[in-house]
Amino acid sequence: MVIVGLAVVALSQSGSGGKESGKTGVKKISRMSVTVKGELQALKSEGSDSKDGMRPLGVKVMKAIDAKGNELTNLNGETLKLAMSAKAKALATKYSAGEKLTIRGSLDQQAKTLTVNAFKVGGGAGSDSK
Repeated sequence: MVIVGLAVVALSQSGSGGKESGKTGVKKISRMSVTVKGELQALKSEGSDSKDGMRPLGVKVMKAIDAKGNELTNLNGETLKLAMSAKAKALATKYSAGEKLTIRGSLDQQAKTLTVNAFKVGGGAGSDSK
């Protein structure tokens, strides 16, 4: 009985370890720091506007670069939804659809959502939030 008990414990530990490491790997790949140059867009509402009455915003990507400086060409032409945050709200109150912006933030690749950390008008690199 002791041997059977140890075998069950060993199987359950190795099985759960694999699943946890798999989930961790997905999270690391899914979210990444990026700098995006693109055009601000008002997105169509799915149902109602957000709690604070703001329309959902997105950025149509002209160029995206990861934290290591690698260009993410697979995002060119894609529209990334901006996650509603204080920085996104500040961006929305200062700028309107059609503005060309540079946004530094965190990209959730699966949801195609960009969390804004900093932004500025134009295509220049390296910006402080306004």
